[in-house]
Amino acid sequence: MKDEVIAPYIPIYHRSPNKFIGYHEEDFDDGCGHRAIVVVANFKDKKGNDKEMVAYVRWIL
Repeated sequence: MKDEVIAPYIPIYHRSPNKFIGYHEEDFDDGCGHRAIVVVANFKDKKGNDKEMVAYVRWIL
């Protein structure tokens, strides 16, 4: 049996040929009392278009 190589997960916004720009934070409220801070990644895709993607959600207790 061959040894399998485990590759680390690389988020889409950090993968080549995308160009990572940075993160920004947005407040989130679902209307039921749950609050969070949504961290959004900004990047340019391989065609040079500006894109955004939610990187993670930090819930406020």
